[in-house]
Amino acid sequence: MKFPYICIDNFYTKEECKIIWQEIEFLSHPHKWNTPETNPNEGATDDGQQLKNNKFIWIDNFYSAREYSNILCVNRKLFDASPWLTHEHWMFRNFDCRRDTTLLSCYDFDDSEYKLHNDMAYLTCLTWFYQEPKKYEGGDLILKDEDDILNIESLNNRLLIFPSRIWHQVTPIKFNGTKMTDGRYCMTQFLHHG
Repeated sequence: MKFPYICIDNFYTKEECKIIWQEIEFLSHPHKWNTPETNPNEGATDDGQQLKNNKFIWIDNFYSAREYSNILCVNRKLFDASPWLTHEHWMFRNFDCRRDTTLLSCYDFDDSEYKLHNDMAYLTCLTWFYQEPKKYEGGDLILKDEDDILNIESLNNRLLIFPSRIWHQVTPIKFNGTKMTDGRYCMTQFLHHG
């Protein structure tokens, strides 16, 4: 099987990245982040075992209105650009997004990862962010289906869109820094039909 996906490097402008980072820094206080321990019902599980080992915030739930969030305002660019509308694969071309939610994940400690899982949306859109130079190894995304495996490097400001039901995982991070802003961040937009 050939995986249908869209990958766009440098999706956001420098100014857009700057205001995304301003919000990431604002959210960097530990009390704002959830973890699998503090929120065990969030994320994929296998026989009751949590598959993710990271920190996360549902941005839509954190703010009372979209206009209070830099991230929620800037990520509207995905709908302005609509990269799926001109894609050759029918999975993207015929898609009409009616609802989306945004999850910000932080991988800032050794062995943080997200084991093999799939999502409940129609399309999953990932955009990765980290302070350059990169201070960790790993953190790439693997798409998997039976014998087919595709490894996609998590480059800074890279957008990846793929069907949510494809099995995927984040490889473990090996990290030597101490600040949260030195980690790997992933803005996930879950796109739904209804």
